[in-house]
Amino acid sequence: MTNHYNDDESINENWLADEIAESEGKKVEVNIAQIKEILRITLDILAKEDFHHIEKTLEKHE
Repeated sequence: MTNHYNDDESINENWLADEIAESEGKKVEVNIAQIKEILRITLDILAKEDFHHIEKTLEKHE
């Protein structure tokens, strides 16, 4: 089981990729490496956005 958080209290991206794979439920054959690459690209895009907009987007998914 991968830790939810890193030592610096950031979300562990390996844990997040595992959660995505589990939520995906094998509806489509996607491996962890593919999920991690998509996750990395998504986080790179979000890192360039204003935090206010990211926060509002996350609130929609609570």
